[in-house]
Amino acid sequence: MATKRETPINNLVKKTMEGRNINPTKPENGKIDEENIKPPEKKQITLRLEPEDYTKLKKIAYRRGTNAAALIREAVKEIIRKD
Repeated sequence: MATKRETPINNLVKKTMEGRNINPTKPENGKIDEENIKPPEKKQITLRLEPEDYTKLKKIAYRRGTNAAALIREAVKEIIRKD
């Protein structure tokens, strides 16, 4: 059975995964649990808006020097803060 060679690309991938707290191999105890794998900090979702509302939101964002996604995040944080 052939063994995996340590090539520059393999080293790069390994270092990148280690830097992101992704363990490409099983932990020493052989068990994968929450301590061994950390969830991503952000999760992307899809938000559906009416086309007219999105157009208006983009215009507001442009006037404020930002983008529509930033305005949506700001609005969600404000709603959560008030609740």
